[in-house]
Amino acid sequence: MTTGDAEQTNEEVWLTSKEAAELLPNVSRRSVQAWAASGKIDGVVRLPSGRYRIPKSSLEELLNGIPPQEW
Repeated sequence: MTTGDAEQTNEEVWLTSKEAAELLPNVSRRSVQAWAASGKIDGVVRLPSGRYRIPKSSLEELLNGIPPQEW
């Protein structure tokens, strides 16, 4: 699992809830965490510490396909 930008491979980029919130307009870290916990974001991994890692590709799907009002 990596965070930040992936190299020129097909490796998934994993984001913290804070990093994910920064990519989504007018969305808090807590909202991202709630969506991750409820399954609204696909492919989320919950670490033993309780923190989330969110695949950047799932956020891109949300941004491209679902209006924010429906989240």
